[in-house]
Amino acid sequence: MRRRDFLKLGAAAWLAGCASPGGVKPKARVLVIGAGFGGATAAKYVAMWEPGVQVVLVDRGREFISCPISNLVLGGNRSMRDITHSYDGLRKYGIDVLNGEAVAIDSAKKLVTFGRGSQLVYDRLVLSPGVDFLFSEVEGYEAAADRVLHAWKAGPQTVELRRQLEAMPDGGVYLLSVPVAPYRCPPGPYERACQVAHYFKQTKPRSKVLLLDANPDVTSKGPLFKRAWDDLYKGIIEYRPNAKVLAVDGRAMTVRTEFDTVKGDVLNVVPPQRAADIAVKAALTGHQVLSTLHTNDAAGAITRLDDMGIEPFLIASSVLMTCAQRLVRRVCMNCREEFLPDAEMFEKLGLEPKKDAVFYRGSGCDRCKGRGYLGRTAIIEALPVSEPIRRLIIKRASAAVIKNQAVTEGMKTLRMAGVDKAIEGVTTLEEVWRVTAEDR
Repeated sequence: MRRRDFLKLGAAAWLAGCASPGGVKPKARVLVIGAGFGGATAAKYVAMWEPGVQVVLVDRGREFISCPISNLVLGGNRSMRDITHSYDGLRKYGIDVLNGEAVAIDSAKKLVTFGRGSQLVYDRLVLSPGVDFLFSEVEGYEAAADRVLHAWKAGPQTVELRRQLEAMPDGGVYLLSVPVAPYRCPPGPYERACQVAHYFKQTKPRSKVLLLDANPDVTSKGPLFKRAWDDLYKGIIEYRPNAKVLAVDGRAMTVRTEFDTVKGDVLNVVPPQRAADIAVKAALTGHQVLSTLHTNDAAGAITRLDDMGIEPFLIASSVLMTCAQRLVRRVCMNCREEFLPDAEMFEKLGLEPKKDAVFYRGSGCDRCKGRGYLGRTAIIEALPVSEPIRRLIIKRASAAVIKNQAVTEGMKTLRMAGVDKAIEGVTTLEEVWRVTAEDR
């Protein structure tokens, strides 16, 4: 959907029951539920694209706490203050930021009801509510909630888990369980294991990190993490695949898997997850839902939906487009200089040397602190679901086959998009290779 199509809104939106005073036409309203990375970004860009639209952003929290960076708090490298931010930066774009929790959506009336009974009507609705935890799938979890934490939503549990790690005696065992994929932030558990191991290496060198993974192998960046565990944390991190946690006992401080019962001094059990309930209800009532998945490319998102148990005919009939994106570092404009990449880099990227193209790199300066890069930009791979691709989905074709079809229809892969950025002088071919080395 083009941004203009999204913003061609119909009747104006007001608080339910209110009327327009004096015949003044009220603004159309885009209502965004959830002020995490996704919701806040959507609200910001809608407000920037169309200042004439009223953008209302609603979240259950009064402050933004960064989940991805919260593992650094557990490792002692950041404080909660470092990862907590107000929403004032969004208000400067004219966004109305409200506190509340959406509990029901009436698609016919275009009406959202919140926890205390208040209601808002909308012209366009964006749902970005995060995930819900399936505690009932782990026996004893809810009864042990005061001692067994997940800390998978940054906040009070992050603080408490850090306190437990500090209180654990040297020589103790920190047990971290990984649920069956898909779950939010696939590399997150393995990053957390590294951060806690780093803390133990500095302050509790006899302590251990026991990583029980319900999956057959590391679900994201496996070679990278395994190399770090071997090079940096050998003897501290023990990794056990195919070790799904079935039950927890908060009194005995044990977890039960299909094979044995394991004891730990600190139990950090991350439960299975699914899309937040409000998003599931919205999808079932005919809304257009924007969602995120963790896959390597746009085609992988389609096959991931199949892996999650969604029937191919439903995927083919309901998915309009999938997109993949990665961030590349921008060349510092203050010290940018022309240069010619070596032939090996062209070969790695599968390119013919371009005689007429001009490439740039940063030589390093005070502004970029000698790095040659300053800031980041996105490279995006957008895969529209065409009729030929729908037929491939129904046949359960592989992600590679779907990707090849999309390329023949004109899709630019992440690597292609990155090369374009390098030719434009925005980034370097070396940076494109860094973020797309695993792609073909």
